[in-house]
Amino acid sequence: MWRVLPCFTVANPNPDPAIHRLNINAQRTFLESNAIGMTDLLIRINDCDINNADHRNWINSVRDADLQYFNEFEWNTDNIIEQIQEQKVTNVYFTKLGNPVGNVQANTFENQMRIIERYCHENNIINQRIYTPSAQGLPGTPRRNALISEWHAGIGNNFPFTHPDFNIQNFPFNIN
Repeated sequence: MWRVLPCFTVANPNPDPAIHRLNINAQRTFLESNAIGMTDLLIRINDCDINNADHRNWINSVRDADLQYFNEFEWNTDNIIEQIQEQKVTNVYFTKLGNPVGNVQANTFENQMRIIERYCHENNIINQRIYTPSAQGLPGTPRRNALISEWHAGIGNNFPFTHPDFNIQNFPFNIN
């Protein structure tokens, strides 16, 4: 994500505006200077046993599907809605496409996103699901440019922090 998000804030990507994934100070500065807030839907998994090898593997896989093996979650949904209210947030983006239609179990990422989306719709707050920052499964190389193109195709220049002279043509990619 730190290689992609900063690209929207510049007119020309030379020099490359990417932020190193371990440079927390640069990330914080970037977020503050562009009035971007970030959070996770999940606060804690209460039925995880760190001594259980399967549990460690599910957590370390970083796949939402693996997290669904657990049953006791502490969700951040109420806190997120409270922050949207207090900070007068105008745009909300989920970095997960999920499945926005059909039945869903209550104790899932999909359900939590739907709760926040419903709040946003009821309060005329722009909200959208965008492709995961890992770009896993997204066709095209380089992957970063394919993801920039995917986000731009879905959002256009509607990120509130997009540079007025942002040009998608600066990020060419090839479909494999």
